[in-house]
Amino acid sequence: MSSSWRPLMSEDQLTMEQIDVLLSAAVAAPSMHNTQPWRFEIDGNVIDVYLDGSRALPAEDPTGRAMRIAAGAATYNLRCAAASMGYNSWFGLVPNPKEPDLVARIVVEPTDTPDRNLQNLYTQIPRRHTSREPVRPVQLSTDTRIALTSAAMDEGADLTWLPPDKVHAVLDLLVDTDLREIGDWHRREERSHWIGGERIAHMVIRFGHSTVHGATPRRPVSTFVHTPAEESK
Repeated sequence: MSSSWRPLMSEDQLTMEQIDVLLSAAVAAPSMHNTQPWRFEIDGNVIDVYLDGSRALPAEDPTGRAMRIAAGAATYNLRCAAASMGYNSWFGLVPNPKEPDLVARIVVEPTDTPDRNLQNLYTQIPRRHTSREPVRPVQLSTDTRIALTSAAMDEGADLTWLPPDKVHAVLDLLVDTDLREIGDWHRREERSHWIGGERIAHMVIRFGHSTVHGATPRRPVSTFVHTPAEESK
């Protein structure tokens, strides 16, 4: 852990440098058409992850499943960033049933034993990028399958490997869906709106009871902060 990181006490606010590391990793997560359908609220060492309905895809993602997967990826990236700074993180999913858009609450705390796996994965976040190249028909090794299955179990998920006949059935479904979408102007319109557009990081950061709302082009996290001191000006 770098000597520039001071221990974080539960009553402390996260510093702007820490927030920049955490949220820069979070917004680098993948999302359908790069919509980035999330926003964040920070209070002390607690970070809430919300779905942003203004960035939904009603034609292509009518149930919001892809939004939730994207928010989960952002949450995971944030935890990797916390581990990279020598912190532990624990989280709860949908912690308040009265706030269905609040999908995760993360608590960041100092630890002497940060998660090594999360630390290693943090170094891979900058390498992730969109690729529209054909997927290579590479057979995964047994060791790779075991590692992926174990990683899923660590997060409370189940990973099922499809047999060859089921793989071909899924591929047939994908081809059929692509053909159907050719005549669906709602999907074409929605896709053209998002693909190739400017990448935007939509965040809400709260310090105590002070909140900032808004969508802006991606820029340093510090520009999203509104501190109590600024309220008195």
